[in-house]
Amino acid sequence: MTVQGSEAGGHTGWMSMLPLLQGLVGQVRVPVIAAGGLGTAQGVAAALMGGADGVWLGTQNRRWRGSWRSRSYYIACDKMHNDA
Repeated sequence: MTVQGSEAGGHTGWMSMLPLLQGLVGQVRVPVIAAGGLGTAQGVAAALMGGADGVWLGTQNRRWRGSWRSRSYYIACDKMHNDA
């Protein structure tokens, strides 16, 4: 089951991911995956410490150099990130 809070971009609910996660963990018998707003190692650690069995990285994963995207894609992502 994926728990996605209001930190996720563009398609969110009204509650932050960590309170949602903590309210759900222990209530279900399936793995719980945290999503939304996990752009740093600290965010991932917080989700895992909050009871998530794993995390789902969406937007942050687009800059990972090991993915299938072209060199021009990485250059555009880096420019967008540096301009923000």
